[in-house]
Amino acid sequence: MMNSNEIKEMERSILDRFLRYVRIDTQSNHHNPEKPTTPGQWNLLKMLKKELHEIGLKDIDLDQNGYLIARIPSTLPAGRKAPVIGFMAHVDTAADMSGKNVNPQIIEHYDGNDIPLGGEWVLSSDTNPELLKYQGVNVVKDSNKNNMHHKVFIIDEEIVITGSYNPTGNGNKGNDENVLIIYDKDIASRFIKEFDSLVSS
Repeated sequence: MMNSNEIKEMERSILDRFLRYVRIDTQSNHHNPEKPTTPGQWNLLKMLKKELHEIGLKDIDLDQNGYLIARIPSTLPAGRKAPVIGFMAHVDTAADMSGKNVNPQIIEHYDGNDIPLGGEWVLSSDTNPELLKYQGVNVVKDSNKNNMHHKVFIIDEEIVITGSYNPTGNGNKGNDENVLIIYDKDIASRFIKEFDSLVSS
């Protein structure tokens, strides 16, 4: 079991990695048929591959299309089996906004008060009560006040469609997308409440 110093060191390492990754300009380019579509995505992929080697992984592949795959062998005794788990993520960010000069800001020991997002915009616990669950922890916020990556469709106030899917030609034919369809009036009402709060602010 990890002691408090080891936990703090792990938290620091995770935060350092996160801040390093988000500062890389990985903005995508819909007009480029190549994959990945921009050099910044390759920069992040090569950085991730190098760091995977540094933490001791051996079975790592980065192909010409930008698919980085790393495999962690089982530590179970011989003969014992367990489900195989895969974690997937994409390295590109929205083509609509620049990925340059990202400057994350750290709010240490968040106290539950409004989080300023720049200008007149704030993230308030009044409209986002789930923020109160994170009092006392460090919160990282983006310095970009203009871009919010939030894709959701509400049908008849009871069906929620959300995920990475973009309703575009690329989204329909070229991208690897995930879609989650939720049949729940309560969840739909929460999305509608957030939408109304954004529109009225």
